[in-house]
Amino acid sequence: MSAAMLGVDRLVVDIESSRILRAISLQVAAGELVCLVGRNGAGKTTLFRSIMGFIAPVSGAIEFQGTSLVGQRTHRIAQLGIGYSPEESQVFGDLTVVESLEIGARLLPKGERKARIARELERFPRLAERRSSL
Repeated sequence: MSAAMLGVDRLVVDIESSRILRAISLQVAAGELVCLVGRNGAGKTTLFRSIMGFIAPVSGAIEFQGTSLVGQRTHRIAQLGIGYSPEESQVFGDLTVVESLEIGARLLPKGERKARIARELERFPRLAERRSSL
């Protein structure tokens, strides 16, 4: 693939007996902002779930900073710095806002976790207002 930060090359993904992605290719450079737009059922979520390792592709390549993601476990992909925030609310329905942030901070060194959570609550004041909410 190229020197893109994230590259997807001719990705093919089936779910059950349906072909959902047919030879999808894209490249995202470092610092680039990309929006994926399409109607419901077009495969946007399937693409993201494939990048995160939740769904194995039939064929094609997915690389992040030169490292192949195909066949990698989801937690390893997260350790590389890729995250996925599903559209559904209450990702962790029985946790408070702060408890949910603490889960995300587990990948950071212990000494940085509380400071990072504080920065994120400052950056997103509505989260801070709801810090104890489920």
